Amino acid sequence: MPAETTTRFLDIDQVREKPGGNRRVDRATIWRWVRNDPEFPKPVRVGPNMVRWIESEIDEYFARKVARRDDPATQQADRARIDKRRVPQAAA
Repeated sequence: MPAETTTRFLDIDQVREKPGGNRRVDRATIWRWVRNDPEFPKPVRVGPNMVRWIESEIDEYFARKVARRDDPATQQADRARIDKRRVPQAAA
């Protein structure tokens, strides 16, 4: 028989604390990630006025961020993207 796993749900305040540090992520930032970052876990509607996030999905999201940080190919792509933003646009 497979081991039983329990899904742990987090409210927005618990999600805000996940990155760690001495400051929580702002609520608006969490919702901006939900809207604009296709990799950020989507909330689960558990009631008419209640959403929760699955803890393992949030943990995996931040683990992928760390793995990408340590990947040389990703670092190079990020630098190229940043450099592209720094190039001044020609006046029309």
